[in-house]
Amino acid sequence: SWEPFQAFLRSGEWVDGKVAGVLNFGAFVTITLPDGKLAQGLCHVSQLQEGFCDNPNDVVEVGQAVKVRITSIDEDRNKMSLSMVEFGSGGGGGGSRPFPARADLSPFEDVGPDEWLDGKISSTPSFGAFVMVKVPGTEEMVEGLVHITQIKEG
Repeated sequence: SWEPFQAFLRSGEWVDGKVAGVLNFGAFVTITLPDGKLAQGLCHVSQLQEGFCDNPNDVVEVGQAVKVRITSIDEDRNKMSLSMVEFGSGGGGGGSRPFPARADLSPFEDVGPDEWLDGKISSTPSFGAFVMVKVPGTEEMVEGLVHITQIKEG
C-alpha cells in the first residue's frame, strides 16, 4: 500500500534514503519510513541539487545516504518521484512541484547591455554556459545562463 508514503507526500517532510543506482537522467533512491517501510523512487537529475546538474555522478553515488522529499506518487504505474531540492529554491528545472518565485533581478537593472561582468563558469551544457556572477553592490553570488547563441568563438 502507498498510504504511508502518501502521508509524507502531503506533509513535505524529509525522508531518509540511500542511493540505489545512478543513471544519466537521475538517481534511484530507496527510502525508509520511520515505521520501517521501504520503497524505491526516482530523483530526477533536475531534483538532485540547486542549479543545473550535468552529470548525476558528480552529485551522488551508489550507497550514499541522502535526505529526500516525496514529490509525487503514481499508484497506477507504481512509481514515486523524489527531490533533494528545497521547495521553491529553483532546482534545475522540471519536477512536479510548484514553480519557484521569480528571482529579484533589480540589482542588475543598472548594468548596461554593453557592460561586462566578471564571472566563473560553473557548467557547460550543450546549450550554453552557466556562469556565477556577483550581485552588484553585494557579496552574494547568483548563477545565470549564457545561451549558446550569445557565445562567440575566440
